[in-house]
This record gives sequence, C-alpha cells and structure tokens, in this order.
Amino acid sequence: MTVSLELFKRRLEVELEALRKEVIEHYGQVQPAIVNDLHAINYSDWPDFLEQHFLLNHEPKLSRLIQLEAAIAQFEIGQYGYCADCEEPIELELLDNDPATQRCKACSH
Repeated sequence: MTVSLELFKRRLEVELEALRKEVIEHYGQVQPAIVNDLHAINYSDWPDFLEQHFLLNHEPKLSRLIQLEAAIAQFEIGQYGYCADCEEPIELELLDNDPATQRCKACSH
C-alpha cells in the first residue's frame, strides 16, 4: 500500500504544479503585477491570496488548489488516505479516481 500512496502523492504534486503554472499564466495575461505577488509568497498561501483577490473569477481552480494543498499537507502529517469524517482508510479506488479525495464511500454519500 505504501507504493500506491507514493504514486498518489506524485499525481497530486504533478497536478498541483500544473495548476500553479496555469494560474501564473492566466494572471500574467490579466494582471502581471499579481504574478510578482504570487512568487513572493509561499505556495501554501496561494489559496488564501487568490480567494481574497479573485474568488469570483477562478472558483473551480481555487477549490482544486485548496484540495490539492490539503492532500499534500495530509501526507506531511501522516494522515493521507484517511477519511476526514470517520478517520477510516479511504478506498483505493476512490483515491485512484481522485487522489485529493477527503472522504470514504460511506461518508461521501
């Protein structure tokens, strides 16, 4: 199972990096000064920064950014793969479908 979790972590990291690049590209065209602000803060602060400044323009991307950051943080504290509600392991097929998922089958319904 450890190998599977490391694969999920890698998928999260790849998606997170792609999303960060997409955000930089978008704001580089719309408001270039924002790109400098984003580069000046920690990646973990991006969701709050974007929410304060641009929630209406990028809500789906912001939501996904928050989900990805949360999943990576769970890896760091050893809680990745456990349901946020019942704390039971999340089924591998759910993690395979979306490595950022936070709930098991029973709690997601």
